[in-house]
Amino acid sequence: MEGILTSFVIVLGVIVVSSIVNEKKLHIQHDIAIVLFSFLISFGILIFNKFNLFGVDESILGYMNSASLDVFLLECTLCFMLFAGARKVHLNKIIKNMIPIISLSIVTTIVSSLCYGVIFYLINLLFKFNMNFWICMLLGVLVSPTDPIAATGILNKLRYF
Repeated sequence: MEGILTSFVIVLGVIVVSSIVNEKKLHIQHDIAIVLFSFLISFGILIFNKFNLFGVDESILGYMNSASLDVFLLECTLCFMLFAGARKVHLNKIIKNMIPIISLSIVTTIVSSLCYGVIFYLINLLFKFNMNFWICMLLGVLVSPTDPIAATGILNKLRYF
């Protein structure tokens, strides 16, 4: 148990340091920086385990491997992320900018669905997967829904919210 708490404190310390570095030096959008630094931290843990540096405990990695990612994301993380994005939203500004918000969301969803569908179709042709064009378009529609957390981050930077 002590190893898990120590690892948790180390990861939190790395998160704080990476946030400070991002704020002072890198100036990457907050949502993208979280994903980037999470990837780097995970990669670092795997490297430490591979070369047995700093005594990374096998029980920690076993616990991380046994965790159900879908349950963690849907029941633990997503509600807090949506709340954090929604608390910055001002209803008056949404109503004032309703036409641009709706038109941009519809147009970008259609364009990204078409782009992903065409990409899947080209991959299909390249690797000869034997899927027709409409199946590839359906995959494009499934892959490209609008991410509300990233959308609120982008709109927040554009000062719509």
